[in-house]
Amino acid sequence: MTTHLFQLAERQDGAGHDAPRAKIFTAVVIEDNAEQVTLEDHGLRFQARPAVSCLVAPQKGDRVAVMDDGCCGYYILHVLERDCSDVAIEVRGALRMRAGKGISLAARQSVDLAAAAGCTLSGKTIGMVAEEASVCVRKLRASGHELLSNYAKVNVIARWLGTVADTVMQQARNSVRNIEMLDKQQAGESITHVRKLFSLRAKQAMLTAEQDVKVDGERIHMG
Repeated sequence: MTTHLFQLAERQDGAGHDAPRAKIFTAVVIEDNAEQVTLEDHGLRFQARPAVSCLVAPQKGDRVAVMDDGCCGYYILHVLERDCSDVAIEVRGALRMRAGKGISLAARQSVDLAAAAGCTLSGKTIGMVAEEASVCVRKLRASGHELLSNYAKVNVIARWLGTVADTVMQQARNSVRNIEMLDKQQAGESITHVRKLFSLRAKQAMLTAEQDVKVDGERIHMG
């Protein structure tokens, strides 16, 4: 280590002419930023850059392994010791992970995914299992060939709800609607089949037709 410090001082003073052989030693991080990291070794401070293979971002107080390549400067190879257990993986450019079979992410508490621009998830099949899920988006677009949903209970609350389709089919054991103000239906033709009772009650009722009105029954009571 003493020999290394002597060579480091020679390089800083400009006295060395021949490129020394690469050496690996340890140092402590004094200050860290995106481009350069300030290290200290036996009271001597110098600048170093994280190597491309050093994915764990050095932090202040870390003990790291440093290589002096003898010509281009100092490179941080690994983070050896850290007071806390938190680790940050940091690269200057894009980070791509490739695996021949699969990639697994597991955490005892939580997993957070965040991006300033956007997140894309694609695959032949995508599955999600959770006891509770929350989705909050300003605008949502969903498209596909077929949608199948199966829920024990569905609640929809909206200021405006619109449905546009060629054919709408509904089937239920019981159907209850409660409309406080206007209920308007406009159709080319309307047919209603009721197996038992059909009851229509109103404070005022009006039935108009441009041509014929037909009332047919076994008994007709009016008044």
